[in-house]
Amino acid sequence: MSDGEAEATRCPRCRAPAAEAAAFCEECGARFERVCPSCRAPVGVSARFCRSCGAPLGADDRSPASFTPSHLASKILASRAALEGERKQVTALFADLRGSMELLEGVDPEEARRLMDPAVQIMMDAVHRYEGTVNHVLGDGIMALFGAPIAHEDAPRRALYAALAIRDSVARYGEQARRERGAVIQVRVGVNSGEVVVRAIGSDLHMDYSAIGQTTHLAARMEQLAPPGGIRLTAETVRLAVRQLDRVIDLNFYPIETARRANLRWRPVGLGAMGLQDVFFKLRLPFDSDAARALSRDIAEAIYFHALSASCELAIERGRHPSFNDTRAAGGELQFDAWDAAPAAPERWNALRARIAEHGLRNSLLIAIAPTATIASIAGCCECIEPQVSNLFKRETLSGDFLVVNRYLAEELKALGLWTPEMRDRIKLAEGSIQAIGEIPQTLREIYRTVWEVPMRSLIDMAAERGAFIDQSQSLNLFIESPNIGQLSSMYMYAWKRGLKTTYYLRAMGATHAEKSTTKTGHLNAVPMETEEVKACAIDNPDCEACQ
Repeated sequence: MSDGEAEATRCPRCRAPAAEAAAFCEECGARFERVCPSCRAPVGVSARFCRSCGAPLGADDRSPASFTPSHLASKILASRAALEGERKQVTALFADLRGSMELLEGVDPEEARRLMDPAVQIMMDAVHRYEGTVNHVLGDGIMALFGAPIAHEDAPRRALYAALAIRDSVARYGEQARRERGAVIQVRVGVNSGEVVVRAIGSDLHMDYSAIGQTTHLAARMEQLAPPGGIRLTAETVRLAVRQLDRVIDLNFYPIETARRANLRWRPVGLGAMGLQDVFFKLRLPFDSDAARALSRDIAEAIYFHALSASCELAIERGRHPSFNDTRAAGGELQFDAWDAAPAAPERWNALRARIAEHGLRNSLLIAIAPTATIASIAGCCECIEPQVSNLFKRETLSGDFLVVNRYLAEELKALGLWTPEMRDRIKLAEGSIQAIGEIPQTLREIYRTVWEVPMRSLIDMAAERGAFIDQSQSLNLFIESPNIGQLSSMYMYAWKRGLKTTYYLRAMGATHAEKSTTKTGHLNAVPMETEEVKACAIDNPDCEACQ
């Protein structure tokens, strides 16, 4: 059998071998339908040429070199020799347009191309933005890898951000197509993490690999199961992180022997999260809405469940940690039991509890939400589980000063034709707030509030609901623009009553602000020359904070 024939009898999604007469892939469940890249006519999985226009058909309708940005291509070629033959942890992403065959039925080939190509390009742009590589273009979708051939320690996170970007961008394009052409365009995305062995990377940037287990097959299956406009993930993404953190305990350098012995005895790790605000932006949810609160709790529960599952699997493979019998988990008590909170799916938790009782856990502690101020800035997302501080601000670092703009708000305002120099000046003058700008729709003003405009009670409530699934603690900064004793007493007493273990910093608005002399308002915002009366402590003033 020739190489071309061998490629033609593989599933165009997961690359598993396909029988000649099969209608569905036995590995990922994909239906064997493709469209010709030239005329968009339906073609079979084993076809080598289009029966409508005669164009040649391959598993890849285009070479990766033709659509990979030059800066990524140079990275791939530079790492090619070191990668070949290596076993790599990757995250696979599959995305396609739901019902594309029905959508294109009876449509002129040129019109079909004009309709579908922008959607596929949107998918590729999102993958390349987060330095993933598109390994296959599948007519109405793509298959991409994160973590190889370009290595990243945070490959799962990059894949998730790319998936969210695909969903949101295709949704906007779909709305435009619906208005202009009456076409319904919806995307499905599947993500899975696992191992592959890199066999070779060609000069055309195509990476030939062998999947270990179900790495790519599961990603393709997740894409098939995803609802229209949705993303479906596997638990492997969280479990992979737990395995990596557990390995750090053995490889770490310990400055004192007691620290080494304690870590090896209890084996604690701290798996956290950041960018919660970014998720709400992408879903267009106000931070303190009921839907956002429910999602925040669901995310925490899912991470805790899969982290415990991974630790239990590690205990089966490598043994439980030496002090497991001294923990509450050994008696069947998990974190949410101490909070008298009920998980969303008790039956799966009961099954996990039974497995833990039988096999134990590799790690005594698993979840901790850290501040992530520095790495969030590097990754380009909001810190840990906090709302955004401002829609537009200057970040000062040793490398220089950088203007940081809320890209989600900018995209929304561009779509409305409101992202103008005058609008940017007004946001600057308002210290990054948009609440007083009447031209911006109220729905957007609700979504893009700053932390100073979100009630602290909501932050505390969300932290309490999330805390039932955090076995260590969480970095919870609280923000009051101009704090006084009464506000602080009420706020911290409420946090204590809700059962929070800790809070982090109390942040207040600065007493002074930078002069906005670069805005094009026709005048400088000069500081007035009039001096205010100096305020001094008066013993007969009952509201004086110093005398209470």
